Amino acid sequence: MSITLIERRCQVAPDRERGVVFGLDISKDSISYRAHRPEAVSRAFTVSQDMVGFRKIEAALEEFEARGHDVWVGYEPTGPYSCCILEYLAENGWRVVQVNPKHTSRYNDIMDNVPGKSDPRDPRGIAGLIWQGCYRIPVRLTGTYAELRAASRDWSMLTNEHTRLRNQLHSLVELWCPELRMVFKDVLCKSGRALICKYASGEALVKAGVENVRRVLAKASQGRTAYRGADVVKALGDSKALKSGQNARRRSILDLIARLNLVESQQQRVRADMQSLLSELPESALLMSVKGMGVSDMRDSAG
Repeated sequence: MSITLIERRCQVAPDRERGVVFGLDISKDSISYRAHRPEAVSRAFTVSQDMVGFRKIEAALEEFEARGHDVWVGYEPTGPYSCCILEYLAENGWRVVQVNPKHTSRYNDIMDNVPGKSDPRDPRGIAGLIWQGCYRIPVRLTGTYAELRAASRDWSMLTNEHTRLRNQLHSLVELWCPELRMVFKDVLCKSGRALICKYASGEALVKAGVENVRRVLAKASQGRTAYRGADVVKALGDSKALKSGQNARRRSILDLIARLNLVESQQQRVRADMQSLLSELPESALLMSVKGMGVSDMRDSAG
């Protein structure tokens, strides 16, 4: 029986004769690092998360480069805390690679037979994975591409905030004036918000009369929902809404509506920014031709 060996699917590992790997463990306020060679490892150093610390790390890299070593820098992603040092190193021409934090923890457990993560241990685990070719090359975006990524993240955060505010408002309106959802498909549409902001309670709305309600609806919807004035008054004529705590509840509703309006105005601005940025990219026409990818397909939440 013959045995066929299959080539490992890993990245190119550092040269074992000339290579040296610096493993960085990046936290909010500090960076711990070690230099690793196949036969030796330095002690752990810790520097501050600022330009002074960045320059100390670069000085250590330059020292090994001056000795003729091929220098690699490895890290595991830590959200926003790793972005500044990575940009600094990339702009100064250093080779930077990324490892999976889960792999680092498992590697440390196997090598030491001791579970857990710590700043002195992690740089060694990061470097050990890189020596085996278990890393990925991070994609660094610059210029318009970096601006578009930042705008996309902004849009994502605003969308999450928009959903959270709408959910809170739906639960409060269900207690303040639940019959509104029987008239409007979306109780938080422009017409629904106008009625909520205009009248202190369902009783106040009914007392205002059909004509006054129609005028509020006509102004909010440019005349499109004015015909629903009678339906609103009829639905709220015998409301099941809570009678206690309504003043505080309405104040909360008005505050949430103000925040929701602000989020929606910010969404419109970000959407316009993304449209402008996309127009600068040569591949934007092809990307936006894909269904669900274009700016026009982004949900308009200000309706």
